[in-house]
Amino acid sequence: MEGTFRYQTSLYATNDISCGNEFVCDTPDAFYYVVFNYGTPNTTLSFTPDFERLGVNSSEFVSCKELWQGNVYNPASMQVSVPSKDVRIYRFERKNYGGVEAVAADPEGSVAASCDGGRVKVTASEPIREASLFNMQGGLVARGVCAAGEKEIALESSLQGAFPAILSVTLESGAIANRKIMMN
Repeated sequence: MEGTFRYQTSLYATNDISCGNEFVCDTPDAFYYVVFNYGTPNTTLSFTPDFERLGVNSSEFVSCKELWQGNVYNPASMQVSVPSKDVRIYRFERKNYGGVEAVAADPEGSVAASCDGGRVKVTASEPIREASLFNMQGGLVARGVCAAGEKEIALESSLQGAFPAILSVTLESGAIANRKIMMN
């Protein structure tokens, strides 16, 4: 955890303990930077990352990709912008490492999902092996396994309300597609 503690209250009560909204994970090949916006509706969190305080030098990175939206940034001049009640995950690629595309093995647009209440319908351009739905705390909410050759699966969950969840789909080819979806 990075520890800026921007929020001195919470979504629930003014007496709750404050929490950090920036998290980092430093690996030999990349630096991951995660920013949560716990703010009230219509409050976008925007700022320039303080790499010195994060313990890294932005000049050691050649590129930055936001993993949910797919946007690419210049690490030396990037601005963080996170809508209310959302999250952004940034992966900074280190110089002399070419593994970014290998990590994103899922072909662009190969998996789509739609939500209706607690039901998530998943379709893919190639056969699906299995699909799992996780809440934002990482807990498994629903899982389904497809019969050979199936390109569609529906997951039933108890998740209700407008909030993000994580969908992980493994295709028969072995490619894994991870998507942030909004439950409704």
